[in-house]
Amino acid sequence: MERSQLVRQSISRSIDSKGSINREFPLARPSTFQNIDSNGYLSEIVISTPHSAIWLAAGCCLALAACAPMIATAPSAIAVTHPSAAARRIQILTATTIKLDTGYSRTLPEKSVWSKAGRVPQGDVFRPVGTIFTIEGRQVHEAYLVIHNQALVGFYLPGEQNYSPLSTAVPLNLGESE
Repeated sequence: MERSQLVRQSISRSIDSKGSINREFPLARPSTFQNIDSNGYLSEIVISTPHSAIWLAAGCCLALAACAPMIATAPSAIAVTHPSAAARRIQILTATTIKLDTGYSRTLPEKSVWSKAGRVPQGDVFRPVGTIFTIEGRQVHEAYLVIHNQALVGFYLPGEQNYSPLSTAVPLNLGESE
């Protein structure tokens, strides 16, 4: 008798007509067992093959990899503000929450101070004073604000020298700071 026929025969003998495992055949181990209750509902699935652990681990890895999308970026060169000139400073007058395309959100704190670091084609670049600001996707990135016409249009990522746009510009309530 072929192995596949033997396995099918063992499985069919090990599950009775109600869907319960028949303990008389301990060597018959179905790859998936569905316990159907008297109302016809699936109430339990038991996976009993060694390969099931591999499939479960692979599924978990795939799910974790798909948790957060990468932050969209494009290479961007910053025209740096001269260090000899006093850098322009702005202050966020009202706390503003930004919803990133990655699903995460960040808040620009009220009264936070930002110093002009330079300019990219999309707008002026401001770095935080006395703290570090980050944005998050699949990874965490240090980020500077890119502001154009009193609106946050994206972020400059100094570690990667990239620009990350926002899908929708966020209006900011800004004031000058000393």
